[in-house]
Amino acid sequence: MNIEKSLHRNIFIQRLHEAINRRGYITIKELSEQTGIKYTTILTYLNGSCTPNIYHLQILCRFLHVSSDYLIQLNER
Repeated sequence: MNIEKSLHRNIFIQRLHEAINRRGYITIKELSEQTGIKYTTILTYLNGSCTPNIYHLQILCRFLHVSSDYLIQLNER
């Protein structure tokens, strides 16, 4: 993995964590149950071993009240 790709992945992970925290007290299990995304899948997003497909990205953004542009580093909000 090149440095730029690694940096983008780290920013995505950081922003996803921040969005979850801003949503209020919610566990990964609750996030999984409320979005329909498997618990283990969310964990892979949070630990950086994979990134969400467009469908999961849309679900997470709607639930967490952030734009996909924000999560994938296209803007600051």
